[in-house]
Amino acid sequence: MPWASVMGSYGGAFPPSLATAPALEARPASSTAGRTTTLRIVGALPSEVWNRVGTKILPELKPGSDLKLGVEFVVTFDSDVAASLRAELLQVLQEIGLAERVRVEEV
Repeated sequence: MPWASVMGSYGGAFPPSLATAPALEARPASSTAGRTTTLRIVGALPSEVWNRVGTKILPELKPGSDLKLGVEFVVTFDSDVAASLRAELLQVLQEIGLAERVRVEEV
């Protein structure tokens, strides 16, 4: 299940202020003023670039609005190791205040 939905570009009718404006004041249909477009960045990141995402990509996104960032880590361990790791991860999530927002699941 994706962690964020695609909002797409502005798809509604013109805002009321433009719809009721005199024809001479209406903006041409090709204008992008007043419209928004939501971008979604999706893909697998190799471990070699994880730090650069935080230093190169996130600063580019912060000026936008409604920025949402999610994570999905999938890793395989022996069952006995996985049980103790799961408990440790839950403790860390609690310590950093994310226990209510991030789950650790067996898949």
